[in-house]
Amino acid sequence: MKRKGFILMEVLLALLLLSALAAAVFPMLGQAMGAAVFMERRGRAVNEAVFAADFMMEKIRNNLRGSAAKMSGNVYRYEAYIWVKDGKDKKKKVRAPYSFFVEGEKLKVRLHNGMSEPVTGENTGGTEMTAFLPPEEGSVFQVQPKGLVNVSFRMESRNPKEVYAVKTAILPYRDFYGVQ
Repeated sequence: MKRKGFILMEVLLALLLLSALAAAVFPMLGQAMGAAVFMERRGRAVNEAVFAADFMMEKIRNNLRGSAAKMSGNVYRYEAYIWVKDGKDKKKKVRAPYSFFVEGEKLKVRLHNGMSEPVTGENTGGTEMTAFLPPEEGSVFQVQPKGLVNVSFRMESRNPKEVYAVKTAILPYRDFYGVQ
């Protein structure tokens, strides 16, 4: 006699095997997703730290201001060229003041017109994902007597909390070439 369909025992056995397989696979998938989220947050903090360091290096290296040996702290003033109209629809190049400064948990740049823009910090939802912090000892900018600028800061990733320390030294072209 041929039977049609499955018996209850076969269906229960199939469900048992599928649930055992799911119990083995789902924790691995959960760990893989957790690792991916962790790497994304870590990558965001590292990318933001590298961007901030690169941006500051380029501006400090091209600083037009004379030696700023007395300047240290969490503010760095520099000058750069901007183009302005001189009234006859001609443009001329003039020097304009800028400055880097730390406000809250962000690095900002104050523009020549007095407005400030964030260099770091991304507000996603209600909380910042990364924080720009001064080093545990000292300040972000330390200018040496010969013009060398030491830049040191920490990027802190939130949830999970990880800290990335960045330290570098930049010699402005003006000091390197001895331009007065």
